[in-house]
Amino acid sequence: MTRHFSEAGQRHIVIVDPVAHFFNYIPAARDLGYGAIVLSSNPDVCRAEEAGHRRMDDAYAANSALTAFVPYTADDLDSALSALAPWRGAIAGVIAGDEVTVPAAAALGRRLGFDYAPAEDAACQQIKSRMKQRLVARGVPTPRFVVVETREDAIAAWRDFGGDCMMKMVDYAMSYGISRVRSPDELSEAWDRIAARRAALDHDFATQSSVVMEEFVSGREFSVEGYEQDGRIEVLNFCEKLSHENFMVIGHYVPARTSAGEAEALRRIAADCVRALGIRNSVFHAEVHMRGDQPFLIECAARPPGQYSVGVMKRVYGFELMRIALQLACGEKVTVRACPPRKWSAIMALYSDETGIVRSTRSLDALRARPECYALKCSVKAGDAVLRLETFRDVLGLALLEAPDPQAIREVYDWARASVRFPV
Repeated sequence: MTRHFSEAGQRHIVIVDPVAHFFNYIPAARDLGYGAIVLSSNPDVCRAEEAGHRRMDDAYAANSALTAFVPYTADDLDSALSALAPWRGAIAGVIAGDEVTVPAAAALGRRLGFDYAPAEDAACQQIKSRMKQRLVARGVPTPRFVVVETREDAIAAWRDFGGDCMMKMVDYAMSYGISRVRSPDELSEAWDRIAARRAALDHDFATQSSVVMEEFVSGREFSVEGYEQDGRIEVLNFCEKLSHENFMVIGHYVPARTSAGEAEALRRIAADCVRALGIRNSVFHAEVHMRGDQPFLIECAARPPGQYSVGVMKRVYGFELMRIALQLACGEKVTVRACPPRKWSAIMALYSDETGIVRSTRSLDALRARPECYALKCSVKAGDAVLRLETFRDVLGLALLEAPDPQAIREVYDWARASVRFPV
């Protein structure tokens, strides 16, 4: 049961529309001594997201830390302020619970007196078209791109890219709505898919009708995690990302194995990006592709990474990005610095390449029995219906692996990827 008024002197962190693993902000707030207020523009969806996260994360325990669950109207700052009126003067910070709410959380925090990104910067941290325009204007290397509004403009841009480019939604997180288009039919299908997914988004915030057409940059894929506080940028982790042929991320190595030159290039471009986008007093999660020695900034979020990455980094390094994010939002001094890994980890998404009824599950028990596998989340069994992997919602589960060195973690990941199957 939630408490609508807490003990005298209790301060609270407001979490705006959390989804999936971002509900872990609630116990992290408790551990820092704060209450947690969930501000939700769609309470039914938000509670369903929490229930799904509770099923996936055995360690999640929010009841003792949740001060209140408060509804408000999306894109209405006055509605949010009115909903929070009982706690005015006792709010220690505001944080976005998803990429979509980065601008809303920043605006709300600024109205409450916190040193957060102004509206122009916050929009560039969420809307990919504005992000790309800002990166170009500030000289940060990013793939060549065009923002289009119509299918006809998309076709013209595709031709200018030589008939091979990326096509993506501009205002949603992760790989949702991203395609590589190499034929007129693929372009038409991608355009229709983006329109359908935009219509099916389960939030009430305004969306953009534009689409980004972007040069395809091959090479190794990385993410860079760290934080900015009062002008200081601290890079904490490099992660190597493994993608499916449809560009859905299906695996991570934490940390990435990099040369000294690659590490320096990743630090430099991430720092340049953070400054360009005006990310301030926040954690960041930057996506970078390396083509040879040249890094290209794909996009950057003012939030921790998704799925189990935060928990994996805690096991690898000892720090917790969600805790750091809350400290930054509340103006607490953060002293965490980069450190060598204590172990090497991998996150492996489980999925099907076909839609249908599962006939059997292959090698799940063998994977679960391996000493390198410390967690396996998958409830799929023979007779269950599954969807072909197209968006993050089609992932069937996750395996978390760790080993004492980078070669060992790659070997067990390769074995698991080749062995685990869900034939339909």
